[in-house]
Amino acid sequence: MADPVFAESLGRAGARITEIFGRKEAALTALCRYYAEKSEQTLRKKQGRKQGEGYYWTNRTLLAIDSARGFTEQSCDYAGWGLEHTVECGKWLELANDREHAALEPTVRELAPAFIGDVRKIYAG
Repeated sequence: MADPVFAESLGRAGARITEIFGRKEAALTALCRYYAEKSEQTLRKKQGRKQGEGYYWTNRTLLAIDSARGFTEQSCDYAGWGLEHTVECGKWLELANDREHAALEPTVRELAPAFIGDVRKIYAG
């Protein structure tokens, strides 16, 4: 028969571990949301909000830049964030002409090292 004191101690340790990882998961969710928003802001700051020549492409209608959106994805074994176009012409901006006007991937790549560093901080302690 198991020692009741040991079983109680083990139960408390398990509850504490569950609590700690629950907080880390909540912090990771918040971090993903932060970087999704930051990626939108970074893209809009670089590209600009005026008609005419932009950093990545020529703004004719502002539709592409206005419809770019940061998003998060999370499951039991994955958490992340990214950028997407929500208009049809967005895929052509990203893929046409050997990706000459691609904006989403370069923006995510620019922010990814800081995101990875922040994730390491969450799970280090």
